[in-house]
Amino acid sequence: MFRVRKVSDNRCPTVQIPPGNDDWAYTNHCDSTQYQQWTLPAAVYQTAWNMAVDYAATRCAKDTSTCSWSTTTQTPAFTLPEACVSPVWYNDTTSTIPWVFSPTTTTGRTNSIGFKMGASLSAGIEAEIASLQLQVTAEVSGQTTVNLQQELGNTLTVSVPPRQYGWVTLPEPATKATGAWTFDAQGFPWTAEDTITVPLKCDPNGGASIYSARARTSFTNCAGTA
Repeated sequence: MFRVRKVSDNRCPTVQIPPGNDDWAYTNHCDSTQYQQWTLPAAVYQTAWNMAVDYAATRCAKDTSTCSWSTTTQTPAFTLPEACVSPVWYNDTTSTIPWVFSPTTTTGRTNSIGFKMGASLSAGIEAEIASLQLQVTAEVSGQTTVNLQQELGNTLTVSVPPRQYGWVTLPEPATKATGAWTFDAQGFPWTAEDTITVPLKCDPNGGASIYSARARTSFTNCAGTA
């Protein structure tokens, strides 16, 4: 069931409330009663659902009191694909040059429903996204982190040999948490199931999130393999 709300004045389409018996609808102050709940045709259901999730998640990121996360299952730790966390630099000289790389601030988090928890952080949304991620972190077993750059440092010096490429990668252990978001839209709570990838500082098998320097005669991928 959906509730359709005009944000500017908090009014919702409402069918005639008994004892009235006219077959018509009007706008009324949103009160989340059954007279304001609508079933949408299958042809537009998914589009409406995606819009609702995106709106609720954006609101949740700004005000975490409007949402909550509950984990039902969690996978064993696994290693995410190795990712580049710096620009790729080429030493076009005849001497080895030490180059200071500044790794990008990444979260490593992904999720399966419509909104994005943030693959990278920027100054404008960092606090909002971080507070949303912390809700999930609190429900996940393991040593988690929101910002690996703060944990591992923000620079790394790599000695790049002549005529070689240099860059920095970050292999991360992670876990997948499956559960549900509960969004509360002015007294109309609803849930959305999600599976979220959560980076770990380390895993029980000895894996850890560490910066890894790469120098190769050619650049084909972040891991430096052919």
